[in-house]
Amino acid sequence: MKVGDVITRVRKIAGDIDVLQFSDADIFTWINDAAKECASDNQLLQKDATTTVTLGVNEYNLPEDILKLHSVRYNTEKLNLVTMNEFDNTISGYGSNEKGTPLVGYVWAGKLKLFPIPDNSTEKIVVSYTRSPVEVIAVSDAIDLPTMYHRRIVDYCLAMVAEQDDDMERYQMKMEEFKTGVQNLKDQPEWDNDQYPSITVSDRDMGGGWDYYG
Repeated sequence: MKVGDVITRVRKIAGDIDVLQFSDADIFTWINDAAKECASDNQLLQKDATTTVTLGVNEYNLPEDILKLHSVRYNTEKLNLVTMNEFDNTISGYGSNEKGTPLVGYVWAGKLKLFPIPDNSTEKIVVSYTRSPVEVIAVSDAIDLPTMYHRRIVDYCLAMVAEQDDDMERYQMKMEEFKTGVQNLKDQPEWDNDQYPSITVSDRDMGGGWDYYG
């Protein structure tokens, strides 16, 4: 289903063919919000990103399209992700310059920080995550979700129309239809089809580029 198809269905069901109640720009926003909820709740857009560690560097920029982080592996072993406070306590117990095989990490402001500091430049970091759906910006755009979720996108948009009209009873009804519909699709095979199977990102000041799979 294209964005234009969603717009047509929403306007027809809501009785706003003449574009008096809400704009197409509103629907674009609703579609993007709904797609993110679907992807996050049902882990639809699975992706792995891999980078090679740099000797003596313990901070790496994470991929920019992360919606929900699932795991980080260092040299095939799952890394223990902790809070900032737990991370700081770990460092204080060893010393901030401790080098070796990273045992813990924490994520803050789009960066992954490792401890101990990597003592080699051959191991790999693999980040497994749900990526953000590609945002729609034109009526000809396809929705970046499996077809079975497109009806749920319409439900979400209709809920937003009701909220905008202060019809909270209908809002609750349509939002429940959206959430229940998405939940019912949870047992379907997870969708890991990535539109960008081979992306390279230029090296950052702290950390290398990521190779993507998914």
